[in-house]
Amino acid sequence: MSHKRTKLRQAVQDKLKASAGVTALVASERIFKTRLVQLPARFTNAISIYTLDETGAKTASEDDLERIINVMISVWQTGKDNATIGTGEESIDDKLDNIFQAIEDEFFTKFQNLRDVWPTGEKPPYRLNYTDTKIKFEDEGELILAIATMKFDAIFHQGLPQQL
Repeated sequence: MSHKRTKLRQAVQDKLKASAGVTALVASERIFKTRLVQLPARFTNAISIYTLDETGAKTASEDDLERIINVMISVWQTGKDNATIGTGEESIDDKLDNIFQAIEDEFFTKFQNLRDVWPTGEKPPYRLNYTDTKIKFEDEGELILAIATMKFDAIFHQGLPQQL
């Protein structure tokens, strides 16, 4: 039996790989489940999915535990900044925005859940909440490397075992 974090990473990867909007911009073989801080240069224009932190607390009913798992979706993209545009090439900001629009379409406008890709017979997250996006840029000579990360909280409800 897999841990909820493992299932969560797999479900997010499955959802992104099944999205025509996402795979039109990032090839499905470049959508990884990884905690790597640095992907090799050949993996730019890639997406990495990982879980970060987990918290838990009893709910008001006292016999239910609410688990919150942070799931991160990082987009690794190279490109040029707006100052170099004029060559007809899309700016790095526009590339990121287009990829994030495709991801947002999957998680915001299409039910905001993972039920369609969760293992059969198992309880999916109760809710998937978007929390923030952070973007950092690194100068790579002629190109800029952007690593933009969206953070979601996957909220699970889990019954507590009866005390003896």
